[in-house]
Amino acid sequence: MRWLAIVVLLIGSGAASAADIHLYWENHCLECHGHAGAFARDRLTVEGGVLVSDRWGSGLDRFLANHHTTPATLEPIIAMLTAQVESPPLYAEHCSGCHGIAADLVRDSVERRDDVLYGRPSGRPLARFLARHGGLASDEIPVVLESLDRLVDETVRR
Repeated sequence: MRWLAIVVLLIGSGAASAADIHLYWENHCLECHGHAGAFARDRLTVEGGVLVSDRWGSGLDRFLANHHTTPATLEPIIAMLTAQVESPPLYAEHCSGCHGIAADLVRDSVERRDDVLYGRPSGRPLARFLARHGGLASDEIPVVLESLDRLVDETVRR
């Protein structure tokens, strides 16, 4: 829910383009660094709760503060990259071949109602759907759902 508050603050502050942190990444970082998930997993680690770069060390937040971020996007980018490092790439491995980039899927086809994720336009709960779709093991479904749920807060529905 913390992300929802950040998104509301960003939209309310007139920084609507920053409210979708993945769109911000695509517009400011993708050309040099590629997709956020692959970049985070290849180049970053989390040590003691701090995001660490293989190039810049633990001062990544200070580096990012002067590298294509704004005060409104710095913390969301660090949180998004940290979540990417800490999450296995199950969506990329099992889903992206058919459904493309997770942020795009969530923007276009996922919604949260009463803390439950649903597919749009079908209206089916994703947890039940994923039990029969995508080849995920039963212990992988909650991990993918958690990632998609996070993306609901990090993106803005089109």
